[in-house]
Amino acid sequence: MTILPLKNQWILITRPPEQAAVFCDALQAHGAQVVCCPMISIEILPPPPALDALLTHATSPDWLVFTSVNGVRAFAERALTLKVDLPQHFAQSQIASVGPRTAEALEQLGLQVDCFPANHTAEALAELLITPNLRHKQLTLIQAEQAQPLLAERLKAQAKAVQQMSVYRSRPGRSATELNVLLNSQRFDWLTFLNSLSIQHFESALTEQSRQGLRQSKIACIGPVTARQAQQSLGRCDLMATPHTVAGLVQSLCQEAA
Repeated sequence: MTILPLKNQWILITRPPEQAAVFCDALQAHGAQVVCCPMISIEILPPPPALDALLTHATSPDWLVFTSVNGVRAFAERALTLKVDLPQHFAQSQIASVGPRTAEALEQLGLQVDCFPANHTAEALAELLITPNLRHKQLTLIQAEQAQPLLAERLKAQAKAVQQMSVYRSRPGRSATELNVLLNSQRFDWLTFLNSLSIQHFESALTEQSRQGLRQSKIACIGPVTARQAQQSLGRCDLMATPHTVAGLVQSLCQEAA
């Protein structure tokens, strides 16, 4: 007999729809009742001149650093428009990503990822990149407009030069009305968050009635940055994924339910 640890568990997913499918499918495979209510949407920014320069100039940085799949997507779209052969153009650059999903997206472009941290956070990525030799290196960070400053600050303190390049932004997703109607009509066992901005938009949309109802739900976060935001905005985080990946979050939810 198949064991479904999340059977009869109602779980709210707050990811953007284009990124929610894998998470949703994995939860449903373990028996969960899943409802998607995206709290953010992803907007690719007009390409900054610095991105075009990066993709067309003969010289390339020592390190290209990617902090999300969204950054890879924006980078790839501009490279396609400019008809850049990415593997050839960045043959002399080393490439780092924040985690395996971002690395997979890069490798689909033909780019070989040299490293990503075992703990998939910006802090862990900084620790991985900071070596005595970094003071001679030039780095380019491909990131969100609202990126946390920690990674850039730590690298700037150690590297020869760090260029920050914002290629996308996160915007509010579902309306406050839609969210509150949903929360007031269905009791959720778990509210899941994979991005700190999702929590900010979620919290700012809540009515007093919805806030009261949240006491019946547990809050699950993908990693420490998101967990800290949940503590700050919602007063608690009941579960943090180990490891800090979508698969890790699914596994942690299953273990909690067992």
